[in-house]
Amino acid sequence: MAQIAVTALALAVLATAAQSKDLGQHGPVWEIAEPSILDTIKARLGDMEASGELLTMQREMQETTRAYVARPRPVLGLLKAEVEVVFEVDLTMEVTRDLADHTGRVFMRAGTEINPLQYSRFDKRIVFLDGDDPAQVEWALSEGNELDTLLVLVGGAPLELMRAHGRRFYFDQDGIMVERFRIARVPSEVWRADPVMMVREVPVGDTVPKWGGRAMIQRLLKSAAFALALSAAPIAKQAEAKCNAKFLNPITEVCWDCIFPISIGGIRMFANRPDTANQAFPLCLCWEGLYPRIGLSLGLWEPARLVDVANEAGCFVNMGFDMDFGLLATGTSTATAQSGGETGSSWQAHYYYYPLISWLGTVVDGLCMENTTFDVAYISEIDPLWNDVELGNLINPEAILFANPVAQSACAAECVRTSSGSLSMNTLFWCNGCQGALYPLAGEINSSYGGVMSSQSVAARLTARMHRFGLAQRTANNPTRCMPQFAPVIPKSQYRMQLTRPSATTGGRYACAPIGSSTQFIDAFREYPYGGESFGWLMWRKRNCCAL
Repeated sequence: MAQIAVTALALAVLATAAQSKDLGQHGPVWEIAEPSILDTIKARLGDMEASGELLTMQREMQETTRAYVARPRPVLGLLKAEVEVVFEVDLTMEVTRDLADHTGRVFMRAGTEINPLQYSRFDKRIVFLDGDDPAQVEWALSEGNELDTLLVLVGGAPLELMRAHGRRFYFDQDGIMVERFRIARVPSEVWRADPVMMVREVPVGDTVPKWGGRAMIQRLLKSAAFALALSAAPIAKQAEAKCNAKFLNPITEVCWDCIFPISIGGIRMFANRPDTANQAFPLCLCWEGLYPRIGLSLGLWEPARLVDVANEAGCFVNMGFDMDFGLLATGTSTATAQSGGETGSSWQAHYYYYPLISWLGTVVDGLCMENTTFDVAYISEIDPLWNDVELGNLINPEAILFANPVAQSACAAECVRTSSGSLSMNTLFWCNGCQGALYPLAGEINSSYGGVMSSQSVAARLTARMHRFGLAQRTANNPTRCMPQFAPVIPKSQYRMQLTRPSATTGGRYACAPIGSSTQFIDAFREYPYGGESFGWLMWRKRNCCAL
């Protein structure tokens, strides 16, 4: 099937690109019966809908999402602390090369050392624990409160623990914080001790020491202070959140002509949208063990990832449902006001693997498409980094590098470029074009001028975050590669973004625009003015591959 699909596609591309000459009519003429690529995709989707396969897929995706929320993937390789160990962690980073804008102006020299503690006000204690170990949970709850301590799980069920103990539990998804703070055993506690962070591995047995006397009084006072702070905190004026969740319909709500242009070597078919560079030679070579295999150098755009940008915790916009994260869950988004004007907003976000084309089994099979199934890669509600920018700066200190006028002003050039029909500028990897900076990698938007613009910025930041932590790869390569490449800095030009919620953009020049382009072309009539809405985005990704 794969070889037939690749051959048919190659013939279609070559025929489209061939020079033509009118030779007149000789004999009978019939209409061309060969279906187009888009007709093939839509026919396949129609068959899946008629057979109930789409409905089954929808239910499986929703159940997968619910299962991930209830119990995220545990951090592997951690041991249980058996003896007390205390050590320092230096978070200082060194700039390895000169950082310059698109004109060559250098704003950070190679060799510069930056300690993020000098730029962050974060001063809470962090406790890492296994939520499936009752002794660790009891010990973690015995010290500190919401005001001074973050409880971060490396395994277990965060929502279940929240409801059971009335305390917020976070989760270190994919072990990002564990790696940064060099955690090897749990439970461990981390605290600030300028110019370093201190880590203490704490052994706990089957029982926890009883608290009494002065320690008990201190604990009660901390709890009372936390309750008083909650009761005395001013209630911010905010629009009522609205979860407009609806499952994404791949038949009617995907901009299928965003798959173009498709290329074989340097020949493109239907080059109506911007494209990355492709290998000119049509053949490529991949190795299978000791034996080489020759294939076709293929390039196309694929709907690869889904992103929810929600204005309340638990709103899974593209999945079509919402969940109760409890009263103590962070994330009810607000539009902050200053001097009577709206200045900023905050959002929750979810990231899904969505290899739609490979599910259909059309266009190209085999090496060219992902073999992965649908999965949840990230939810922000249980991530302390997403909900605390100061803590995020400790984990992602590179955000500090771009907090200067030269770096920020360069983003205007990308705004002009992407809004006039070109792809994003990879050299300005810290920029998000018309939306400003791509950092910090969090859900807070300092200058909010509408939900479409803000949600586009959040979706782009989340995609950059996935690259930063090795959870997304470079798939647009020239020359063609046999496998995706590790890319901790987001290659922005390999992405185009399609709005799916509140209403999908399914056609037109700006239906799937590059990262950083202006949203003014699509934001009309897509947001309820006062109540606000949640948003969904489909990330189209360029893939160059050697189709065997």
